[in-house]
Amino acid sequence: MQRSLLFFLLVALSSIAIGQAPPQGINYQAVLYDLEGSELPGVDASNIVLANKEIKVRFSVLSGSENGVQVYQEDHLTSTDAFGLFALVIGQGNQLSSGSFDQIDWGSGLHFLKVEVDKDAGNNFFTMSNQQFWSVPYSLYAEYAGNGIESVTENIDGSVTFTFFDGNETIVGPFGWSLTGNQGTNDSLNYLGTKDLQDLVIKTNDTERMRIKDNGEIMVGLNGQRLFINQLGQMGLNSPIIDPTAALEIKSSNRGFLPPRMSRTQRDNITFPATGLVLFNTTDSVLEYFNGQCWLPTYAQSCEDCFFDMDLPLISGTIDRILTDTIAIEIQIDQASSPGNLVSFFTLNNLPSNTTTYFTSDTLSGDGSTFLVVSTSIFDEPGLYPIAIQAVCGNSIQIEVFYLTIDSCYTVTIFNNVSQYNLQSLNNLPGPGTPICVVVDVTSTGTVNSPSATIPSFNSGNLDNQSHVGVRNYGAILGHGGDGGLGGSLATFGNEGQDGGTAINMTCKTSVLNYGFIFGGGGGGGSVGFGQTFSIPVIGNWTLAIGAGGGGGCSLGLGGGSGGSVIGFWENGENATGGLAAIPGDGGVLNVPINIPLGPVTLTLTPDVEGGDGGSYGFPGESGDLTIGASVTVPIIGTINLPIPSITGFPPGGEPGFAIKKNNFPLIGIPTGYFQSNNLRGTVNN
Repeated sequence: MQRSLLFFLLVALSSIAIGQAPPQGINYQAVLYDLEGSELPGVDASNIVLANKEIKVRFSVLSGSENGVQVYQEDHLTSTDAFGLFALVIGQGNQLSSGSFDQIDWGSGLHFLKVEVDKDAGNNFFTMSNQQFWSVPYSLYAEYAGNGIESVTENIDGSVTFTFFDGNETIVGPFGWSLTGNQGTNDSLNYLGTKDLQDLVIKTNDTERMRIKDNGEIMVGLNGQRLFINQLGQMGLNSPIIDPTAALEIKSSNRGFLPPRMSRTQRDNITFPATGLVLFNTTDSVLEYFNGQCWLPTYAQSCEDCFFDMDLPLISGTIDRILTDTIAIEIQIDQASSPGNLVSFFTLNNLPSNTTTYFTSDTLSGDGSTFLVVSTSIFDEPGLYPIAIQAVCGNSIQIEVFYLTIDSCYTVTIFNNVSQYNLQSLNNLPGPGTPICVVVDVTSTGTVNSPSATIPSFNSGNLDNQSHVGVRNYGAILGHGGDGGLGGSLATFGNEGQDGGTAINMTCKTSVLNYGFIFGGGGGGGSVGFGQTFSIPVIGNWTLAIGAGGGGGCSLGLGGGSGGSVIGFWENGENATGGLAAIPGDGGVLNVPINIPLGPVTLTLTPDVEGGDGGSYGFPGESGDLTIGASVTVPIIGTINLPIPSITGFPPGGEPGFAIKKNNFPLIGIPTGYFQSNNLRGTVNN
């Protein structure tokens, strides 16, 4: 709740100027405080001075009582300084009353000063004080100035003649009193002073330096800079009227209080400091006192209180997401309190969802430094992000703000079906020599594939190798399946299946967010084959050639054919289908008895031939198998089984394709390994 009152602190009401003519003004100084205040995070900002503000002040001199007759009134338009201080001369303002200041009859009775202020420099005044003038310095001067000692003469007979300014002389003694030193004195007889209710004045160079008033009060110094000691032993510097609760009261408009100044080390070397001892700590630039247990700033109450300064050597920084994704923000703590209290750190921010923060140390004891590490993602929105860093120690809180800039990147979107996608060339992006960051969004309707297992479906292309690519995939990136093994190598019992194709081929640092499907191609199945020449009675030599091709891998791998060779008995492998639900091709199969008439002889084959099946996404192709029996039926002789050796070691199927081929570049978001999950299948490696 705001309050409209202003707290008015009277700083100095100085003496009326002294001269030959009647007084023309009274010096007046004050500090203006604003009770309305303002709220700052972690700071009690009430009762702050009203600094650098234009104000209007109205003075009224009242006769008789604080509600008496107004004998004079004026106003002043002035401004406070940076400390809320303003200084005026009563009697030299804009006269508002009919009577002038020099017409005030100060001797006619009591007079009161009423002070009013409008903090907005208008005419809406608020009464700050209404207090009695306790004395009029000019009148006091007129009453007492003539009674000072003009000279002191030591007479030959040991007496002393005091000559006063009013011409009177007083002879004291003879007592044998000497101005060059005395001994055997009796303080009831030998003293320097007066007996007639007059002040004792001491001068040097014909200038008053000290006055002992007839009532025992002491004044030392010149007008404007005087030390007052009253009958109660209270002292006042430039303050003739001392507050009854003060042992010492100091007033000044151009000087300050200067306590002993020393470093923290020098302070700690004080042996058994007294409770209440005050000094200025130059190490921490703070006024401190000793409370009997520890040294504390004057604004602290307990050794458990924590007061500290927090500083950020740098208040802004940039993450370019090309050469760096991280920034470390240094935080320095300097504790003003003596004990090493624990300071804890927190952040308040609205950073993008993929940006993370942590402190290298989230607490500090005493002075020291920690770092706030901010790591962002290539997928986060660029912009300027303020980060509020909060330090908490006991009831003390400080907040500093660091301004983080996240640079923007190129953006590319794939909406539909594309084949053999080369990021750099298709989008005319800068090549070697110009590192960039680029984010590729594959939408749920986008599909990236390839016409061949030897060509990656998605390739970063010829970017500078310090570039950074981000792939945010909601669609499908599918490697081509390997083809099944062909015929034509009956001597080695078939051919290997082709390896599956690569889905993503990296040519620089890459980050991947995969909400869709990234599948490496399945390997093609291996083919099988057998060839041998037999000697058959009646017929002579006869050659057998038989085999089957491997099945194609997912997706779209071709089944293996005979490879152009003329093979007597051959079954092609099947092609794989395409898309996310692709089915790998089966290897060719021959398992039905075959009768071959050769003149009077009948050759019977009983084959069990299977080419290797193609692999599903991310799986290898299989190897095939072949066994065969052969017999001939010869008239008169009967049936003869032909000797066929056992066949083993058929060629393997192709390896699974890479889901992501790293090529020794950093990959963020997906670890190295072999995967068979719903949305990632195949190898992630170099």
